[in-house]
Amino acid sequence: MRHIFVKQGFSVLVITMMAVMGAPRSETRETRHPAVKVLCIPAPAFEMQTNDVKYTNTGVLSLNDGWGYVRAPLILPNNTKIKKVEMVCKDNGSLNLRMWIHTISNDLSQNFTLCEVDSSGASSTYETFSTTVISPNVINNVDYNYFLNLSLPGTKTAGYEFVSAKIYYTGAW
Repeated sequence: MRHIFVKQGFSVLVITMMAVMGAPRSETRETRHPAVKVLCIPAPAFEMQTNDVKYTNTGVLSLNDGWGYVRAPLILPNNTKIKKVEMVCKDNGSLNLRMWIHTISNDLSQNFTLCEVDSSGASSTYETFSTTVISPNVINNVDYNYFLNLSLPGTKTAGYEFVSAKIYYTGAW
């Protein structure tokens, strides 16, 4: 008899708790309120095919000579939505640094730019430049490959240094 009462008491407790807390849901906090996450791509992740790039122990990328561009892979989960792209750099010259997300289809028949971020105005300090104009902003890893390209218009002594790129997104991870 006592055993039956414990079972019934447990059932009443579970039913009461479900009434107070709500029934279990398949919907998670992530699907109801997707958090914005940040993927940081530091300067050493960018590479150039020649020895023209210089990295410092402080994580700064600059060119040894002239003008050039570097590239880093952009790896995000499929169906991720990019919300904002930032570039942290020093632009103390007359030209602008430019970073863009370049997209190439698997069969190489299509390539396009999702967004661009340009530095503007000379400054001897590190600054953040950003854009929220991204189209299309949904990652499709099934059909496309994504890269961050960075154009450096000159050397460190000319006033150009790159620190990092930041991709603000919602989705998995």
